[in-house]
Amino acid sequence: MISKDIVFIKPENLKEAREVYENYQKEVRMPYYYSGGTEIVTFSRKGILSPDCLIDIKNIKELREININDDFITIGSCVTINEIIDSKFSEIFSKSFKGIADHTVRNRITIGGNILGQLPFRETILPLLIFDIKIKIYEYGGIKEYKISNIFDRSLKINKGDIVTQFIIPKKLLNSDFYYERKVFFTKIDYPIISTLFVKINDEIKMALTGALNYPLRDVSIEKILNDRNLKKDEKINEIIKKLSPEFKSDFRASREYRINLFKNILNDALNHFGG
Repeated sequence: MISKDIVFIKPENLKEAREVYENYQKEVRMPYYYSGGTEIVTFSRKGILSPDCLIDIKNIKELREININDDFITIGSCVTINEIIDSKFSEIFSKSFKGIADHTVRNRITIGGNILGQLPFRETILPLLIFDIKIKIYEYGGIKEYKISNIFDRSLKINKGDIVTQFIIPKKLLNSDFYYERKVFFTKIDYPIISTLFVKINDEIKMALTGALNYPLRDVSIEKILNDRNLKKDEKINEIIKKLSPEFKSDFRASREYRINLFKNILNDALNHFGG
């Protein structure tokens, strides 16, 4: 139960949404943008969050659409995970998103909400990192466009009050060969012990992972090892483990050592998939 009154506002456009946010901030009150609401509701009930105002942005048109042209697929930040899966524009997205939560919850979780959420997993960001997609953000003064690699470091670096509006994905990359693995401890809909996506683009393997660390990661230096033709498969795996394992975490789901062993096996299977 949420034990306080919360103002709920449904703005008609981005400008109005940001103005509401700024007005509540000026009054030293806590506004939150609301799309799927799964984390906000859960954390509010637990007392982790205490919002004074929820700004429902999921009915703003450009945030709710998937648009496809000859070159790009544009996904609004308030498009749900199930809507992306059901659109079937990419097996990479469909397969890597299907393990997130269960079908009912995926009807509420939005891609923007998942990426901007407080939980460390943020699994929907894995293909976005690999494809180094562009993100449109509504900031003070209007919409600006950024490559995700320039504004993501463990989390998306945006200013308070800014609104992520759209994700722009190069269509030509979506038929690339890929390998995906997600490991859990309890049930298949649990948060991941480790979730890893590999995609081969222009004969180079790209990789992103989450769950094993306290944040999602794509590391170009790891990819250089994956693609080093002077190294044997076992040498690649050992070099990657040596570089990355200090960042692996332990928690009630799995120990650091268990995660490292899982990752070794995943690396082996992924390299076998792509031919070493």
